[in-house]
Amino acid sequence: MALNKLKELIPDSKTMQIDIKEELPFEDNSIGLINANLSIHYFDIKNTIKIFNEIHKVLTPNGLFIGRVNSDKNERYIQENTKEIEKNFYYEDGRYRRLFNKEQFDVLTKEWNIIIWNEDVTDRLGRKKALWEFILEK
Repeated sequence: MALNKLKELIPDSKTMQIDIKEELPFEDNSIGLINANLSIHYFDIKNTIKIFNEIHKVLTPNGLFIGRVNSDKNERYIQENTKEIEKNFYYEDGRYRRLFNKEQFDVLTKEWNIIIWNEDVTDRLGRKKALWEFILEK
């Protein structure tokens, strides 16, 4: 687990595992940086909006939200037995997956200053994967 590895590398670091769908356990305006690497594309749009709003609430003024999410260019995720739950949100084999596009991101980032919003293709586990990489400032 990543938190164990972090504790191994930096023993004095403070770590916390949380359920991102719940209210974040931080005071408003108290966190300077939140990193969400391929972790916020498992939710319907209602929960995704809630997550972005909750992160915005706890970040300090000028705090940063950094992350990567799946792009809607990942056509291989949509198989014959994939069920579309809502636009760009799918269910297959016990897993939910959102594929983000520019329009969705515009809705999610109305309250943010977008520093970087870049679509890129990377190699993940031996396969090509289209991702949106972002840095948002409160």
